[in-house]
Amino acid sequence: MAVRRVFEEHLKRVDWDEWQFPIRLYTFFSYDPERRPIAISPKIAFGRPIVLRAGDLTYDYGLTVEEVEQAVLYERTA
Repeated sequence: MAVRRVFEEHLKRVDWDEWQFPIRLYTFFSYDPERRPIAISPKIAFGRPIVLRAGDLTYDYGLTVEEVEQAVLYERTA
């Protein structure tokens, strides 16, 4: 039952197309399930993780320190 719950939580972090094919995955580096600063999509950057906002890592790009830290942590583990 615990594995099913974890699996369902992961499925919530996937965007699906009209044929129910997964098109984007959001990473789990944030404890807030609504925050999705980092995504993986085969159509963007050859499937490499990306930070979803444009702009300087903090001020110029409009990112928070947490988002930058998450991106750096993910890059080190990927």
